[in-house]
Amino acid sequence: MDKQVVKSNDVRTALLEADKEDARCQKRGSLMNLASLGWGRWIIAPSTFEAGFCSGICPNPLPKEMHPSNHALLQSLLYSSTVPSVCCSPEHMRSLTLFYHDEYDRLTIKNFDNMLVESCACQ
Repeated sequence: MDKQVVKSNDVRTALLEADKEDARCQKRGSLMNLASLGWGRWIIAPSTFEAGFCSGICPNPLPKEMHPSNHALLQSLLYSSTVPSVCCSPEHMRSLTLFYHDEYDRLTIKNFDNMLVESCACQ
C-alpha cells in the first residue's frame, strides 16, 4: 500500500486557498424566523425561510468569475479616495410568497418581490 506524503507547505497552501475562496464575494445562509421578529401572530406561512445575504471581498482587478457589472469594472478602475470601491451585493433575487392576515384580518396570499437572494456579485 502506497502512502502519500503531504508536505506542510502543501497543507498551508491548501488552507490559504480555501480561506481565500471563503472570503470572496458570495451568497451566505441566513435563516429568517418570522416569530422571532414578532411577526408570527399575523404571518401564517412560511414560519421560516432562507433569505440569504451577500458578503465577501471584491478583489481589484475584478475577475470574470465574480460576475462584475460593466459599471463595477469601471468603478474598480477609478477607485480612489473620492470613488468608493465596489461591494458584494445581490445579483439576482426572487420573490417570496406569504400567507398572512392583512390589516382587516382577511387571509391573504401575496408574492413579495426581491425577498430572497439567489446570487451575489461585485457591483
